[in-house]
This record gives sequence, structure tokens and C-alpha cells, in this order.
Amino acid sequence: MTQPLEPLMSALDRARQTIGQLGTELRRNEDQTRQSLINPILRELGWETADPAAVRNQFPIKQNRVDYALMAERDDPIAIVEAKRLGESIENNLSQLVAYAYDAPVRFAVLTDGNIWEIYRVEHDEESFAFRRLSRTTISTDPLNEVAARLLQLSHENLGSEQPFEIRVIPLVTEVTESNGADMEEIVTQTGDGAMPPGPRPCSRCGKPLPPNRRITRETAFCSNACRQAAYRRRHKGESRGTVHPSTRSG
Repeated sequence: MTQPLEPLMSALDRARQTIGQLGTELRRNEDQTRQSLINPILRELGWETADPAAVRNQFPIKQNRVDYALMAERDDPIAIVEAKRLGESIENNLSQLVAYAYDAPVRFAVLTDGNIWEIYRVEHDEESFAFRRLSRTTISTDPLNEVAARLLQLSHENLGSEQPFEIRVIPLVTEVTESNGADMEEIVTQTGDGAMPPGPRPCSRCGKPLPPNRRITRETAFCSNACRQAAYRRRHKGESRGTVHPSTRSG
């Protein structure tokens, strides 16, 4: 990678100041979060957010739309970015990102509220699907040089290369796998580098946190029998829900 850290760190420093000065407004407004925090960082990473050849806004994925698709000089996106307003729960929206990644031919997926950035590696072929977290970083609290190093994984230069580099700096690696038509499972493994893990996975129906360390399958992805039965009825009525984890998908 030849991209210097200094311009990106300057943008991150401005984002940190914006979070401190305008945090109240950004917590009420996702569009303002995108304009004030997310777009400037993407541009510094080489993604011109006003150029549809590079970045598509509200990119369609089946019946849904993801906030950003990073195109990397190809017809299909190489990465998707789902944005939330500042302070909105990242953990409660993870299942939505997994569903988008499952349905899109991408190699990377990102979930961010402009302050917290989570980067995931996506791997899928005709028989399997894997979704694992590479890094999580927080602009307002982490050293900016470390934030910049992590976010460089998303640079246009890196994602457009034949072999993009990856940084694994967190204790939890989340994998979602599917094989031979079996139900999906989410498996969390500890790597033990001492950092704080993310919060518990939410119920796929109501969003209530599930017990920690639970092995997630189609049957255990809900907090109660009521949520499980409600999801079952919804699936069999043919209704769709954008935030449902692929483990609840039928077919």
C-alpha cells in the first residue's frame, strides 16, 4: 500500500471534532451523519461519493437497498457499506448487513455510524457462505493512527487490488456458514488478545439481546417462543423483513 496516513488522519481528526461538537444533531439524523462523517472518510479512502462509477448510493439488493456500494471499476460492487445515525446500535443492525452480504456478490461489508466502523470479509460460492469480522475501530476513542491503519483496508487502492490486505485486530471472529442446504449457523470463537468483545447478538424478531455465547441456529436465533412463532408465521406468509438474519430465511 502506498497511500499515506496523514491525509486520512486529518480527516479522522476533523470527524472526531465534529462528533464532539455536533454529536446531538448527528444522533438524530442519519443523512447528516453520512454527509458530515461517513462521506468525507470514504472520499479520503479514494471513494468519490459523488461519482456513480465509483460509489452507488441506495444500491438495490433484491427487495432492499444498501446505503453505499463501492464499485472498484467493475459492474458488481466489491464492498457494501450500511450507514446508521451516530450512536445507533451497531450490534442490533448486524443481521441486516449479513442479509445484504448474503444476497450480494461482494467481498467486503461495512457497518458504521460514522464513529464506530466494523469491517467484514465475505466469502461465498455455490455451496457455502462465510462472513467474518476483520476489525472494529472507534474514531472518538481509539488512537487515530490505529483507526487510519484499519480503515485503509477499505481504500480504493486496496479493494481494487488482486490480493487486498486484511487486518485482524479483534478477539472475536464472527463466521456465518452454510453448506449443502443446511440451516445457517453463526459461530463465535475467542482468540484472546484482551480487547473487549462486541455486544450480544440480537433476537432476529424483536432485537432483544440474546444470552452471550449462545450458538445461533435457526431455532435459537430468537429470545422466546413467541418471537420464533411470529417469525415462522411471517416467513410462511411470504412477508419480508430487511433486518432478519439469513438464518431465518426460507429456501
